Amino acid sequence: MSNEESIIDIANRGSKPSMETVGIPPRGNPTSTYPAAVEVAPKINAPSDRTDMDALTSLLSKVQGKKGYVPVSLPSNGYAYNGIKDIEMKPFSFQDELDLKDIKGSVAEVVSEVIGRCIQGLDYKYLTIPDRDFLLFKLRELTWGNIYPMESTCTGKNCGKINNLQIDLATLPVKLATSILNTSTMVLPDSEVTMVARHPSVKDEVNIGTTAMTYENMYRFIVSLNGITDSKIIAAFIRETTLKDVDTAYNTIYTSNYGFEKVVLYQCNSCKQDNQVILGLSKDFFTPN
Repeated sequence: MSNEESIIDIANRGSKPSMETVGIPPRGNPTSTYPAAVEVAPKINAPSDRTDMDALTSLLSKVQGKKGYVPVSLPSNGYAYNGIKDIEMKPFSFQDELDLKDIKGSVAEVVSEVIGRCIQGLDYKYLTIPDRDFLLFKLRELTWGNIYPMESTCTGKNCGKINNLQIDLATLPVKLATSILNTSTMVLPDSEVTMVARHPSVKDEVNIGTTAMTYENMYRFIVSLNGITDSKIIAAFIRETTLKDVDTAYNTIYTSNYGFEKVVLYQCNSCKQDNQVILGLSKDFFTPN
């Protein structure tokens, strides 16, 4: 299997061909024949008797320990889910990838579905965004190993060379939260209004997309303004107050000071200039190194 092929690529490449429409031979041409029937492979039943089960168990003896759940500490550090600091996570499986290939919807929905299949101890919909991002890369590490291949184009003048990076996920620094994460309270600088705001979780991502959408839906994450909780009044306030107030509220809601470090520094292989790349999902995310 080449490094560019995922499990799904191989599955698709080996798919059963579709049957062609069977036509009627023309009159007066006795040599015409119907197309040969497509042979359908018989369904193979799972092993059931003791001998077969023992053989299968022997074949899988060194795999079982690599498929099970392992404890993972969350960057939220017990400040987001009523004291829960750790969950359990298992590697992505062959069947997971086969099932996910047919999922319809947004990337965020697919990502959430992936993590939801592989963790226990918390409902993935209520994960904070920094915890979700951390777990996604931890899932990549557990499934295919800690080396994550990425490409990055050098920003050096007259360079523009593509660098093939091998990022060690196990060495990325993780900053732990040190205070309660459910809400933040602050006084907005111009209006001097006291704002209580909550931070988005995975279930809120339907309201976060483009910059315009993110600003438009910001009122959803403001719990109160000077004790006022009416969403209509809060939305109107956001539209009418100063840009400084809005930017302050925006940064309070959407910025986090915990999680794993997504910015990776590297030196261009060609011109030796220092560059940085932000970790994201590449085509190789669920493929071997």
